[in-house]
Amino acid sequence: MKKIAKEISYNWAGLENDTLENQNLIGGLFSKTCVCEGFTKILQQALSLINISSIVVGGNSPKEDGGHLWNQVKIEGNWYNTDISKDSLLVHNQKDFENCLVSDQFAFFTNYPIANECPNSYENNLKLK
Repeated sequence: MKKIAKEISYNWAGLENDTLENQNLIGGLFSKTCVCEGFTKILQQALSLINISSIVVGGNSPKEDGGHLWNQVKIEGNWYNTDISKDSLLVHNQKDFENCLVSDQFAFFTNYPIANECPNSYENNLKLK
């Protein structure tokens, strides 16, 4: 996860001019820039390659005309929230991850019908920093 966060930058211009590339694997992997949807799809694909279950969920955000997307990841039978786009912003500002494998005491609220309850943070998530 850290490599994705380090290698790909959040595309602030993409918020105003949403393009398909910002929201899929192409922008992040080839242009090294995308918005939250691109980050979630890249992480979901990477996790699937190592047989870790994840889903993309969304919810409210400060952006008035839209929402925000992040992943929920299943580890050792439990679900956790992971927001790699927010953590990418932190990493690019020389800060540690804060939004990786965390509980529902998360900055965003989701009412997605497929969203899982995430009552706890992963006890070993400090090792990821």
